[in-house]
Amino acid sequence: MNKGGIMFNLEKAIKKWRKCLRKNQTLEDGYIEEIEQHLRDSIESNLNMGMEEEAAFEKAVEIVGEGTQLSSEYYKSVTTNKFSARPSWQAPWWMPVLIWNYLKVALRNFNRYKGYSFINVAGLALSVTVLVYIFLWISNELSYDKFHSKSENIYRAVWEAKYGNNEWAIPLVSPPLERTLKNKFPEVESAVSLMKGSKIFQLKDEYVEEKKVLYTTESFFEIFDVNFIHGSPGNLLNDPSSVVITEEFAKRFFGDKNATGRTLKTNSGELLKVKAVVESFPQQSHFKFNILASLNSLSYYKSRENRWGFATVYTYALLNEGIEIKSLQESLNSYILDEISGANLKNSDNYDRYYFQALEDIHLHSGLSYELQTNGNILYVYILTTVAVLILLLAIINFANLASVRSIERLNEIGIRKVLGAEKKQVINQFLAEAFFQTVVAVFIGITILFLAVPAINSFTKASISSASLINSDVILLIISLSVFIALSAGSYPAFYISKFNPARIIKKQISAKPHHGNFRKILVSVQFILSTCIIAGTLVVISQLDFIKNKNLGFDKEHVLIVKNLSSVRSQLNTFKNEITSQSGVVDASAVQTLPSYEFDSTIFGLEQPANYKESSLTYNFIDEKFVDVLKLNVIEGRNFSKEFSTDSLSFLINESAAKAFGWDNPIGKKLGFGKSVELDGPVIGVIEDFNFRSLHKSIEPIIFPYLRWSPNYFAVRLQPGSMAEHISRIEEIWKKYVPNRPFEYTFLDEQFAGLYQSETNMANVLSAFALISIFIASIGLYGLSSIIVKQRYKEIAVRKVMGATVSKIFVLVSKEFFIIVFISSLISLPVSYSVMSSWLNNFAYKTELGLMIFIASVLIVLTTALISTGLQAIKAAIANPVNSIKYE
Repeated sequence: MNKGGIMFNLEKAIKKWRKCLRKNQTLEDGYIEEIEQHLRDSIESNLNMGMEEEAAFEKAVEIVGEGTQLSSEYYKSVTTNKFSARPSWQAPWWMPVLIWNYLKVALRNFNRYKGYSFINVAGLALSVTVLVYIFLWISNELSYDKFHSKSENIYRAVWEAKYGNNEWAIPLVSPPLERTLKNKFPEVESAVSLMKGSKIFQLKDEYVEEKKVLYTTESFFEIFDVNFIHGSPGNLLNDPSSVVITEEFAKRFFGDKNATGRTLKTNSGELLKVKAVVESFPQQSHFKFNILASLNSLSYYKSRENRWGFATVYTYALLNEGIEIKSLQESLNSYILDEISGANLKNSDNYDRYYFQALEDIHLHSGLSYELQTNGNILYVYILTTVAVLILLLAIINFANLASVRSIERLNEIGIRKVLGAEKKQVINQFLAEAFFQTVVAVFIGITILFLAVPAINSFTKASISSASLINSDVILLIISLSVFIALSAGSYPAFYISKFNPARIIKKQISAKPHHGNFRKILVSVQFILSTCIIAGTLVVISQLDFIKNKNLGFDKEHVLIVKNLSSVRSQLNTFKNEITSQSGVVDASAVQTLPSYEFDSTIFGLEQPANYKESSLTYNFIDEKFVDVLKLNVIEGRNFSKEFSTDSLSFLINESAAKAFGWDNPIGKKLGFGKSVELDGPVIGVIEDFNFRSLHKSIEPIIFPYLRWSPNYFAVRLQPGSMAEHISRIEEIWKKYVPNRPFEYTFLDEQFAGLYQSETNMANVLSAFALISIFIASIGLYGLSSIIVKQRYKEIAVRKVMGATVSKIFVLVSKEFFIIVFISSLISLPVSYSVMSSWLNNFAYKTELGLMIFIASVLIVLTTALISTGLQAIKAAIANPVNSIKYE
């Protein structure tokens, strides 16, 4: 058939139909062939039914579809969201179209410039991980003791006194203070005293020591929030044989059964009745317990219950609402001066007074000896906060620096956008949207890393942050604020700077942002490496100080000295126990002592033979036997050591050099000392020991008196031969069990004890080392990305130089020189800042490393080496490239 005299051509009609399909670039050739075959099959079927070719074609097209329509339907099917049935080009109903467009462009640029995007995201993700973790750590530190509902009105008493040449401030106070606060001062609603201790219980066939025991009174439940699981407050601790235990302790001893009313058997056979089971205090408490026992069960406490001047208990006061703590403090000290201390303090330089610490301040602001447990330090909160902010700044600088340089390459894009009608505000929004998109991706990755890595980070930092703490309103608010802050900080410069150019001038190449950007880039790189150098220098100083501590000659030998604890359990069998220990192979010598270096030392009043620099003074002391000097390898520089050959040595004394100097004794041997408040001169000084550091290096060496051992000692110091330590310890443990079968064998090593004194510094060194690596990594990848862009912009120049005969080394210098100079100057600028900050930190130590020039030279070299590697890789890559390809590229 024909229409209008024109014969119908079937193949020509199919070709025209197929041409409409090919207009859609999303249709692949294979798919077009498949559709065409389907059309031909339909035409053939129609022809077999007797239709003319034209009718058969039209019928088949009606069934299969027009080419244009079919292409459109296919495009929609492959670009439509399968879940929402929304085409990809169409914005979600809840998002403005313009914002949707911003995000699409941002995603396109993110995918197009993968290296640039990786550098930005990696730096930001690391900084977010660090910042959020430190936020959680600081929040944890600042939340200590705030779980008590009355925490704002709870205060702890601190005894502050001076006697002679000795001053002290400790949280241990005299037992009568609690009763005085309750009875004499109406400002005080309640008060309670605590003593820490331990108990040994029989658990089946074993003896188990519980160290978290607090001795207290019923007032404890009036002041502190205790959640009862079984039982209720009221006459729980009035009976000396009653105890309150935590759920954790109850499960260990009684399983899941209700422990109330059950009994615990101590190693001495005493039976203690469980009156209640309570929840453990949260981790954020400056003291913890598993057992609350009655203070009245302690004979030691009962003997001092009415005696002032003995540091025995920790006393807490709950004040009535609206009471000024300073007013109470002044009233109490007036009372102490008038009623307790006596007139002898009114006319002397000595004093005896109390001040109060807010409960919420104890953990971070106390810094006293004899704490119930190791506290934190507000200084480290400040340090970590500063370092976290610095690392965030490094990442933001990377972002801004790369964005500012990358924006040069987008001038044409911005010009075209403006020609097509985009307003300045829309261009700004586009840049900010891209910054926000990358920031959100980085924050998501950073939080994911932190969530997975929290356990590993905790083991490294010795913190106790849980992954679950990431899911709370404060963290979510921080993350949102952080995202907005980073996006605005990093994206504002390119957004506002590039958007102001005239589009016609951009397209005609009449403007260049390079000079201005160059200055901005130099400033950002300088700031970045100033911060990096400061962090690295600080880390090196901390590590140097720890190395100094580790290797400093303390005046005694702390290696291979085993400390056996709880020696008072041996009591009357001490001599035979000691002889059996010293007879073992591998044991060099052993000494029974009251305390040892690295442990706490007591002090009391000593009288001095006159003439002396002062009549009497409170002085540190330590009861020792005749082997103490030998076991620690101390040096007696005048006189002699204690000896069993002299029976009078039981009333004699050794002193250290500092004591002899403080007393003003040029010839101390034979001078007499009196021990205790009676200050009767009861024994001579028979020897002077060369000064040694018996406390941490935070404190200088002070005068110390060594009376001969007069009562049951606390520790047994055993010097062992090097090697086979496990075997030596095993034999000593067997002997211990023979003499003390109902108490676990506890020991440590003296060098480990000293290392524990600097645990917070060690943790800080670990954290700063990690932060230093992160900071230098962020700075390095930023410089690498920046140099890659700069080198790319100079490809043609480098190619021409190579053609003109420039060597690889010359091109390397050409590309790296600018960055090297900037980094070198930045490093030098950072040195005075680093020196000042680390000098202040070292002032916390009485003995400290020298802030030598080498530490700061090393930090500068680390930064310069990193910078050279970062820029050098790009420089070498450009230098060895074929110049023909480079010119072709341009």
